[in-house]
Amino acid sequence: MQVQSPLPATLAELFSAHSGRQGMGAPRLSASEQDKLRAVFKGKQPFAFADVEQGVRDAYRGALDVNLMDIFLPAWAKVSAIAAFANANEYPSDERHYVPLREHRVTSSHEPRVEVLIDGVEVFSLGLEVKLQVDFEAAALEIAEGRICAVKSASCRALGSIACQGVNIASIKTGNMTLPGEIKLKPPFSLSPFAAGEDEGGLTLSGFDEAGRLLKFRLQPTPGAKEATWLIGRRQGRADCVIPDKAVSAEHARIRFSRGRGMEICDLDSSNGTRVDGKLVDRSYMSLANARKIVFGICEMQVSRD
Repeated sequence: MQVQSPLPATLAELFSAHSGRQGMGAPRLSASEQDKLRAVFKGKQPFAFADVEQGVRDAYRGALDVNLMDIFLPAWAKVSAIAAFANANEYPSDERHYVPLREHRVTSSHEPRVEVLIDGVEVFSLGLEVKLQVDFEAAALEIAEGRICAVKSASCRALGSIACQGVNIASIKTGNMTLPGEIKLKPPFSLSPFAAGEDEGGLTLSGFDEAGRLLKFRLQPTPGAKEATWLIGRRQGRADCVIPDKAVSAEHARIRFSRGRGMEICDLDSSNGTRVDGKLVDRSYMSLANARKIVFGICEMQVSRD
């Protein structure tokens, strides 16, 4: 039977528990890592490298005093099926819903800057590169009145790394961790900002046709619109977004917007298919909430948002 450990509350505690270096509270850099940091600061600072290393240690914990739920909740709220619960017309305030996440991945990447003090004097600032990936299984959210009220028990695994000036300081690869049976959120986490952002924002698709000409399509719903659709294809005069490429069908795919669900895409039985971030799209609509790339036939289009 595999032993499971509890999920720590903060990023700092997560790395402290699983990095094998007692966290960054007392990091033990290897000789090669120390050499790399020395090279970064050589000739730039009038103090010993030992002071630099100690300054990084001291600054770390404050920079990563980030509640893990503050990372997970915004990521979950961006999932269109969850953001839809912000719609009070479809989900009245007196109803309570339990939404399973099943298998779900949360990724986080940020670069906090820390002020390094030596003998109580601020001497310089450093950028930390923090990357985290957490895979959840069997989590569930309790939602009422357009807000996430609680997170039900779940298990998860995490991969992460912390670098300073391009030098790896700590990395983790955890075993299974568990959340408590239920985490009550006080105050509850509102879904409204995420639903509003999805409703008001549009998408821009950009790429090149087979002749190397730039293609750029702006898909923006009319302000206040409840829904909108765009046809993507090769046929001039019919498609809203015309892609002059032989691998693109005359009527290749359709993107739609609906309030509460955001942008979604479906394939129209095209000859060469449609893929979103490598995943094949069929006649059923697929969310574009987190999409980065759409391929129509062999025409690659990058996705950007407001």
